[in-house]
Amino acid sequence: MYYWRRIFLDEISQTKSFWLAAALFGMTAVFSGVGNTLLDTVAMDTIPSKWHGMYFGITSMLSNTFIGFSMFFTGLALEWFNPRLVGMFGGIMYIAFGSLFLMWSLKYSVDQEKVKLAQKAL
Repeated sequence: MYYWRRIFLDEISQTKSFWLAAALFGMTAVFSGVGNTLLDTVAMDTIPSKWHGMYFGITSMLSNTFIGFSMFFTGLALEWFNPRLVGMFGGIMYIAFGSLFLMWSLKYSVDQEKVKLAQKAL
């Protein structure tokens, strides 16, 4: 799911057609919604219910903080660089960090983590 979203974001930064960009943004929204729903479902199933508030609070805090930093640094970058170049760089960074996260997460088993968290919750 996330790779399609990244590919669409990369293509949006390079397209010259408004309608193609609008369609790609629509597809990005669909993949984002499905991906976030799947991630939240796995998190709710894996993390003990007494930690749900803390987990979702921390993830929301981090997400909103990084969005703010991203907007700030993108604004600075746009003072010196072409918007298409900044968008392309953002898409490439999105793919790079997503790939690193994927490689990191492959070493974990949801079932094993669920057992570990259940033992800690007791």
